[in-house]
Amino acid sequence: MRRSTLAMLYKWVTSVYLLAVVLLCVINFGSISEVPSELFGIRMDHIVHFFMFLPMPLLFFGVYVSSVSVPSLKMMAIIFILCLLLASCTELAQQYLIPWRSGEWSDLAADAAGIFSGCLVCVVCRYVGHNKAFD
Repeated sequence: MRRSTLAMLYKWVTSVYLLAVVLLCVINFGSISEVPSELFGIRMDHIVHFFMFLPMPLLFFGVYVSSVSVPSLKMMAIIFILCLLLASCTELAQQYLIPWRSGEWSDLAADAAGIFSGCLVCVVCRYVGHNKAFD
């Protein structure tokens, strides 16, 4: 696949993903009661937060890699910080702007764990893959 086509694909997928995150942050889930409250002793909403934010650094990194030829660990750190800022904004918006939602520090911690795990996958791919992603 050509680099320009790949870059466009990553941008579209990332845009749809970000739209989905925004929608999930504003939807009122108050009527959902049949979902178990915990899984293996971990609150279900923390598991959802973890997996909701796990793909974010992977997609951002994909957009970056498809646009330039030499990604760096510095860029991965910037992506981590950007993702963490976006997660913080979602929690602040839920706390102060969306009356039917609540922002919690523990949710932000689950978001951060998902973001960190996504970044870790990107870094590990450098060592596992036959093409080195980082220099």
